[in-house]
Amino acid sequence: MCIRRTQEPPTLAHVWSDAEVQQALALRDFGTFCVLVRRLGGLRQEDLAALTGLGQPFLSMLESGVRRLTNIDKIIMMLDGLDVPIELTGPMLRTSAHPAPLQDKPMGPLGHPPL
Repeated sequence: MCIRRTQEPPTLAHVWSDAEVQQALALRDFGTFCVLVRRLGGLRQEDLAALTGLGQPFLSMLESGVRRLTNIDKIIMMLDGLDVPIELTGPMLRTSAHPAPLQDKPMGPLGHPPL
């Protein structure tokens, strides 16, 4: 009889402090981002696919530079699936499940920070 062990989701908290990961995110270079997250997190493409909901063949092409990730819905799927801190992504690239942190700064009349 074969017993399957359920694995806990990997902890990627240490990945987000890496300067290369942060730079790849800032440049929206999602192919490099995936390679770095996998390398630093000890993940396979299949693991990344399971976490993000993106297909392994797509991730392979993304990492090799054959494809680019430009669809906002897929970008959000990736960032949410990996639970990337909002401080690295900005609130525009997150779902309502990851609300932006409240700011202590005063807001102007249109809800934007004063200049």
